[in-house]
Amino acid sequence: ADPFDQRMRQTRISSGYETVVSLQDLFLLFIRSDPAFLSQRNPALSCEEAEEILQKTHDFLIRATHLQHLKRLSKSFQLFSFSSSPQEASLALEEIDTIAKMQRSYLTEKNPDYLVFEYHENILLWKEQVANLEKLKQNGLALEMIMGGGKTAVLLPLHALKKADGKTLSLLIMPEALIPSMAETLRSTLLPLLKEMEVIQIDRNTPLGEIELKRLYDRLSYAVAERKIVVMSSSSLQS
Repeated sequence: ADPFDQRMRQTRISSGYETVVSLQDLFLLFIRSDPAFLSQRNPALSCEEAEEILQKTHDFLIRATHLQHLKRLSKSFQLFSFSSSPQEASLALEEIDTIAKMQRSYLTEKNPDYLVFEYHENILLWKEQVANLEKLKQNGLALEMIMGGGKTAVLLPLHALKKADGKTLSLLIMPEALIPSMAETLRSTLLPLLKEMEVIQIDRNTPLGEIELKRLYDRLSYAVAERKIVVMSSSSLQS
């Protein structure tokens, strides 16, 4: 690159006119799918340039997840070739058949969060998982699922992320004993999809006067505005 251009770019970054957008930031901005917000994040970008960047991010994720799918299929073929028994060979063939038949069952333009999640987790969402995510959009709906259906690893983080839209409080309630492990799991799973998560713990000894309640309200309001996921225990909610 031209030394003068490099110095000019460094000057724009130092002055705040141009900012460095990390890959995580780009994924967050892609999930919002708002070119105006991206150009606001980096004023040096016009709305047209921001829109082009978002489109290229989409194209990259499509190609990258397709390559991941092929690698998973290749790994299954390797397992089949190294099978040491008819039972292992049969299981490997079943896995090859399952992976080969899998197709994306949602519109990537309407669900950019699903696409980023697939890329980060190196998976392809099952058709049943996408259908259940659509069902969970209905208020007051409860789903009962068998073990291994992706409740914790897929549905919980994606549904919580969908609710964190800047207008709605995305609140996860779980037994207190599960909060440390679940909070860590969610942070790891949702790392590229949100900046941070809010864990609020309240017990009967927690002061809840007018000032404390105002602070709690402000904290929750800030979580809504910043699209944070809030985690609380059932006992904290009752307190």
